[in-house]
Amino acid sequence: MRTYKEIINEHYVAEKKSALSLVGIAILMMVIAGIIYLTVKASVTYGIIYGLLPLSVIQILAGIFVFIKANLRQKIIIKKIEGQPNFKIETELKRTSAEVKRLRVTRKIQETAFVIALVVICLGMAKLINPIGMGLAMALLLQAGVMIAFDLFAVRRAEEYLRRIHKLASKN
Repeated sequence: MRTYKEIINEHYVAEKKSALSLVGIAILMMVIAGIIYLTVKASVTYGIIYGLLPLSVIQILAGIFVFIKANLRQKIIIKKIEGQPNFKIETELKRTSAEVKRLRVTRKIQETAFVIALVVICLGMAKLINPIGMGLAMALLLQAGVMIAFDLFAVRRAEEYLRRIHKLASKN
């Protein structure tokens, strides 16, 4: 039978790997922006570059923050479990449930940004918005898509974590 410690370690290791993947994708997007800059000279590409670079930096910072937060949270919860034989897991359950709610709200914001970017791209194709604006929208579309995917995985991971902890708590 699995223990709280094993379930918690597995969850936070996966969260840290996800954060590092987020940083890696951001770095890849910066490299792509550089390649675009060196190879294609057009107004749309300047919009893409101006959008990708700052969004990639924000994504790198977000990935680092998630990694640090997961690492600290893992250490704190494991220390509490090891130090208190009668540890109440309900605190971790409440915190994780609140995190799932925040992730869902964040995803709705990202989905809205995704749709706005699609509309702006369509307006750009109809020549109603300048090419730089259309390029910015393309960068936002890419960034929003990546973040939506990562948030979907984070919600699934947190829900599975909650399910496993609930299952173990009901057996004890």
